[in-house]
Amino acid sequence: MENWKKILQPELWRDAFSLPGKSGTEKLCLFLRAYLGKIRRLGANLPLFGKSEHFNKVLGELATKFVLEEADCPACGESDGVNAITLENGFGLRRCRKCGLLYTSPRWRKDQVLPDLRAAGNKAEKILLAHKRVSKIEQLKKPGKILDAACDDGEFLEVAHDSGYAACGVKSPGLLKTGAEDFHGTGFDVIVLFDALAHSDNPRAELAALGERLTPDGIVVLSLPNAGSEQASADIASWPLLMPWKNRGHYDYDSLEKLVDGCGFEIIDVDTELSSGVGEVGVFLVALRRKEFEPNGRIFLRADAARGDTLFATPIIKGLKEKYPGCKITVATHFPELLGYFDDLDFVPATAPAPPEGVLRARYELLPQMHVIDALARLCRSGKPDRHLYYRVTEEEKAWAEKLLSGLRATGKTLAGIHALAGSRIKSWKRENWLALAKMLERENVSVVTLGANADSLALDVALNLCGKISLRESVAILQQLDLFVGLDSFLSHAAGAVCTPRVILYGSTDPERLLCDADVCPSEILRGECEFPGCRQNCLPDQWLRNISCRQQNLRCMESITPELVREKCLRLISPM
Repeated sequence: MENWKKILQPELWRDAFSLPGKSGTEKLCLFLRAYLGKIRRLGANLPLFGKSEHFNKVLGELATKFVLEEADCPACGESDGVNAITLENGFGLRRCRKCGLLYTSPRWRKDQVLPDLRAAGNKAEKILLAHKRVSKIEQLKKPGKILDAACDDGEFLEVAHDSGYAACGVKSPGLLKTGAEDFHGTGFDVIVLFDALAHSDNPRAELAALGERLTPDGIVVLSLPNAGSEQASADIASWPLLMPWKNRGHYDYDSLEKLVDGCGFEIIDVDTELSSGVGEVGVFLVALRRKEFEPNGRIFLRADAARGDTLFATPIIKGLKEKYPGCKITVATHFPELLGYFDDLDFVPATAPAPPEGVLRARYELLPQMHVIDALARLCRSGKPDRHLYYRVTEEEKAWAEKLLSGLRATGKTLAGIHALAGSRIKSWKRENWLALAKMLERENVSVVTLGANADSLALDVALNLCGKISLRESVAILQQLDLFVGLDSFLSHAAGAVCTPRVILYGSTDPERLLCDADVCPSEILRGECEFPGCRQNCLPDQWLRNISCRQQNLRCMESITPELVREKCLRLISPM
């Protein structure tokens, strides 16, 4: 009977002819391509999963070349594992005393480049499997933005796109962990990680990286071998999906649940995914979502990025204080002076280590991969999140700023501030543009004040140059007294929103959708540069990000498309009622 199943492939037939949206001819062609690929491998004694004489020979040859090493539990790092079984070619399995995970040790040293010893399915088979996976995901989450964190040759992305998802992918979840230099996508409704978590030496870090990129109600879908399946439980040593040369951890439901629970997730759905023609080898298809944050009296918030990102922490702090009024909040930051709106915070240096056990860290840490808007939405799962920034100008600072600007104010002209440079060159606008804009504003009866560091002045001929002459807090006090502010995607532009000064902000390679402060709180005009890759710093597709490096380093086409005339028009729109 089993031989007839291998020949007829009833599961493959069922999967092909149950596909939605395809004609009978398309279904038949897809089945035939998948069927021929499967039979070709079976005839060569190279099944999709499992072993053969040729396979054993190759594995034995590699075992003579590669070095074995003892390993700790990949899920929790525990080193005291119980020896469970000795396998061929020097491999072994151990059971973690702490989390119960069965893991490979000894194993081949992780710095050795290991070949993929599993015979790959052809494209038709992969498409059939992708359809099954997308069909399951559609039951859990309506079409939206989806990321494949280990996208192989992209068959899943093709099917997801055809099913209405905005799909993108990276070859390895490692690209997500390295942050801004590799991948800038965030705000995904669904993130999938198929056939990769079992290979990981640090699955906690990979799951954390996925969680940082989810929307508040987003889900993660994993596919990995089920070490608790019937076949694995019967004889783990001969289980086709054991693959000790590749798999670091062998998860059953209990060990997987402990892993995801420690990463702030909960399992919401489990399915036994039967790949076409594989039978009951046992593969998990597991859906996860974020658990609600539950502090235990103390909250640790890391806001250790740039000045603007520190200011972005203020609505998160306010939300945490309102939602958990009895908790003490400690903030790790470079700029505690920017958080003076709150009277009862504890501050530690930005480089301070994570808090000890027993102090629950906020999930809403300002990491490069998770923007503050995503953090706010997670904090406020129900209702609209507060998008206002909070900053307090003291009475002394206010009086000082009023006195400094009193001479200009006496002229009766409108006062406009300019910050001509940002912290990154990819946000910059040319000096000649700022010169032209300053002259245009002067002709409109506007006195221009320049703010920022000394290098930010660009030697502009303006009514008052304060670049490099006042402190950061004094700059914000000046901002509060101005009628208008013009700047780039920088701290001072965001601070203008915090003190409710009307502003015009120029965006090129960054994403204005991430701007805080609603228009009804602070009048704002946004100018976004036109380019083949708008907002490329936040772009979901790494190949576009890489192809566009030369543009950003040389001519900054996105910023060049913004002219002084366009900026003048936006400025007049804000100051005309005055």
